[in-house]
Amino acid sequence: MIFVNYPNHHRPPKEWLETANKITAEMTAAYRAACEKIGEAKASNCSSESGVGAADLTECYSIIEKHKGFWGELRGWLEEFSLHKCWFSEAKNAASYWHVEHFRPKKSAKEPTRQGYWWLAFDFKNYRLCGSAVNSPKGAYFPLKEGTSASIGPLHNCDDEWNVLIDPTRKADVDLITFSEGGIAVPNSADPWGQHRAQVSIERYNLNTHSAFVRARANLWERCETFCNDLITRISERKEAESKGIFSKSTEIDIENLKQKIRQLTLPGEEFSGVARAYLLQHPSAEVRSQLG
Repeated sequence: MIFVNYPNHHRPPKEWLETANKITAEMTAAYRAACEKIGEAKASNCSSESGVGAADLTECYSIIEKHKGFWGELRGWLEEFSLHKCWFSEAKNAASYWHVEHFRPKKSAKEPTRQGYWWLAFDFKNYRLCGSAVNSPKGAYFPLKEGTSASIGPLHNCDDEWNVLIDPTRKADVDLITFSEGGIAVPNSADPWGQHRAQVSIERYNLNTHSAFVRARANLWERCETFCNDLITRISERKEAESKGIFSKSTEIDIENLKQKIRQLTLPGEEFSGVARAYLLQHPSAEVRSQLG
């Protein structure tokens, strides 16, 4: 997993935003009407837990269903942020076809089961691009840290929630996962809360259970190992030759070619580049570690 710098001050096309705002306004009106039906004096008071908890959100969910294909129009736009990779797995083809995933579930959330974040259904900042192999097990699963109050209306600040699942658009979140021997995803935190978030995310995002991910990362780990071993060997041979006053241009070319191959694997646009970076960072040789692209 690598950090996806999203939205990085970018916005979807103007026409898409205008339509999204209209749909959200329609849902908000339905929400206020539902609140008024349960005796709230003012629609603005619907941020209170009592009002929202009892409000009938059927109409809001109906509006979401009516426009459920709309967020898919941003699929191509979202791909550019991750250089055409799944934001969670870093897969290109191994993740199957693309989904525009709602990080905070739009209609219902699970663990525990509660209402969804309907007001974020057409908020592009809540979108994440992922393959079906990630989205299917994730679904509406969105647990929060024990003691955290869930946002229950548009006037609540979702940033106050302590979500369990790792968000690829947050650098500190992404750093909670690394890879070990064979490209296996593992927690990368000494903090119990960070470990828990990583373990749950690895399981829920299918990172170690989807066979295509596992095979591809294992193959990449092996390629890194081969290139790095060859690099160390060639550098050692060069030092030995130079100690005898022997200098070889072809050896220098071999070493530079190997360095280039290693650096290439760590570049953001490469599939599963997080695995290659993890391999290099854990390598005992400073010469190898310095090849991070």
